[in-house]
Amino acid sequence: MLGDVMSWVTWFAPAAVAAPGIAPAGAASRQAWTRVHLAFTSSHTLCFFPAARSPMPRRRPTMQGLVILDDAPPPKWPAPRSSAPPRREQPTLGPLKLRFVPSPPTTETVRFRFRTRFVHATASQVDGVHRNVIRLRVHPSAADRLVQIIYTLLPSPWLARCKASFPEWSLPSCLVVKKHKDGWDEEFEAEKATYAKLASLQGIVIPECYGEIRYCGARALLLSDIGGACLATPAGALLDEATFCRIMHDALTTLTRFGVLQEDRKLDNFHLVGDAVMVVDLESMSEGLSDEEFASDVASTVKWLARFYKTNQHCFLEDGFIAVDE
Repeated sequence: MLGDVMSWVTWFAPAAVAAPGIAPAGAASRQAWTRVHLAFTSSHTLCFFPAARSPMPRRRPTMQGLVILDDAPPPKWPAPRSSAPPRREQPTLGPLKLRFVPSPPTTETVRFRFRTRFVHATASQVDGVHRNVIRLRVHPSAADRLVQIIYTLLPSPWLARCKASFPEWSLPSCLVVKKHKDGWDEEFEAEKATYAKLASLQGIVIPECYGEIRYCGARALLLSDIGGACLATPAGALLDEATFCRIMHDALTTLTRFGVLQEDRKLDNFHLVGDAVMVVDLESMSEGLSDEEFASDVASTVKWLARFYKTNQHCFLEDGFIAVDE
């Protein structure tokens, strides 16, 4: 124990007790142990102070009459390995199906400029967690239709050059806007740099990034809508454990071949698209690791995410969002 801990314990004795070296000579017939003063220190010392029955005021005990013992032995009971309760292994579930389909989110009409084009679209929240991620459904204007007609008249070499020089006129009908979060300047710039570095993986393991825009007065990235389901939602929690580990391992291993790895290990940063996993958050990435370090990190990440994925499945099952497909 740290420091001096003082504790007075009252002990009533039927007869007087004498202890050599503690009570003065001849005090055994006049004194009894009525109080025991225990003083524990961090290293040693167990002290007993006798107190007289006399009604006279007690005097402050002195060092006379102390018994100094050796260092206290360690406790005989084992210390617990961890303060956390033991983790209960979740039973394996059979094939699952979705029972609850969320209602469609509220929408609003927005207008923003992307390079030489003004884009008109209907906007809605992707989910209730990522407030800075907006899904857009583009409404073509008369100018948009005119450009598309011109594109159909161009020869293939000219068409490819025009689309590369003016990507804003070749946008798909569904888009995603990821707005910059206040105070996250470094993460925003890092994500832009990662999209540029992984340009050959866009549309395969990560969404396509068309560039930066101003959306509702804030900086934002204009991305492709990859569809699918977030792995942290009931719609994305229908995989068996072996399939989950395999496709997650494939996605992360593909990133490591380009010298990066997802560092923010959360299920909501991954989407199930068809029979593959796509990474949708590139703000925090690990770089500069060796092949052995990347392989070790991938294995530990897959194991970590699989545990949470399995826990989510049981929670969704208990809440009635999913059911066992019998």
